[in-house]
Amino acid sequence: MSDRPSVYIAGPMRGHEYNNHFAFDEAAEFLNGLGYFVFSPAQMDRDQGSDLSKVNTMRSPERRKVFERDIAALTKCDAIYMLNGWRGSPGAKAERAVAEAVGIMVIEQ
Repeated sequence: MSDRPSVYIAGPMRGHEYNNHFAFDEAAEFLNGLGYFVFSPAQMDRDQGSDLSKVNTMRSPERRKVFERDIAALTKCDAIYMLNGWRGSPGAKAERAVAEAVGIMVIEQ
């Protein structure tokens, strides 16, 4: 990890072109510019070569693995950055609930 404050990006993915990676990448660039060490699920997907067609299936084992990975990353962070549209995302709502439950600062886009 880094000595910089860390932030996890949460927002809608399923149902968006390229799983909304563009919005996650734009937010990561913005947050990096503010001095944050960024955990982006979009970047983690690319780094791990996740098959997005399997992740997009609600009950797939792949989706469960990705969610477990994401929650583990979130709980290491100082803040969570909620992308616009997060309220329509079951995953982002769950991530925010976890953040609030463990006292992680919530930042709205």
